[in-house]
Amino acid sequence: MTEQLKEKVLRNIIKECYWDYNITEVDLEKILNSDDKRDIKKDIF
Repeated sequence: MTEQLKEKVLRNIIKECYWDYNITEVDLEKILNSDDKRDIKKDIF
């Protein structure tokens, strides 16, 4: 996946799923790459 496409996907996820949270693309990428499943829960924000 190209970097440009990856950024677009992250922006779309934020727009559709996390629109009511203050989250950046970098934050989301860290969460998705984390081994700690608690990070993936939406209620931690």
